Amino acid sequence: MNRRSLINKLIGLAKAGVLGLILYPPLSFIVHRVPRLPVKIRVRSAPEKGLLLIENDFFLFPDPGGPSAISRICPHLGCRVNYNEKDNIFVCPCHGSFFTTEGEVKHGPALKNLPKLPVTFSREKGYIVTLNNG
Repeated sequence: MNRRSLINKLIGLAKAGVLGLILYPPLSFIVHRVPRLPVKIRVRSAPEKGLLLIENDFFLFPDPGGPSAISRICPHLGCRVNYNEKDNIFVCPCHGSFFTTEGEVKHGPALKNLPKLPVTFSREKGYIVTLNNG
């Protein structure tokens, strides 16, 4: 390797370094995502035995150990799932996915189950359902 080819390689590396320094800030801004904090929703009273409490973002079921919650957001494309009382099933109105009352996929196009949401109890606040918006 002669001096001229070495200098050309060093100049090429310097150009690549300067280009990287120029492109790094805008690319990191575009790619970086700030995680969202979970949203906590207070439910004043638990659903009565045999009844389903339908909220805007979740379904709340009575259980012997305390209520349990399932998200109303379809994992396919994010549509809001409805409850069909006649067939006792959850239905996505957008693309026709069906889910059991446990949130399991019965018929697609959704491939994932409806997410279960944590429910906690506080004497001061009642039942708290945590939505995972991350």
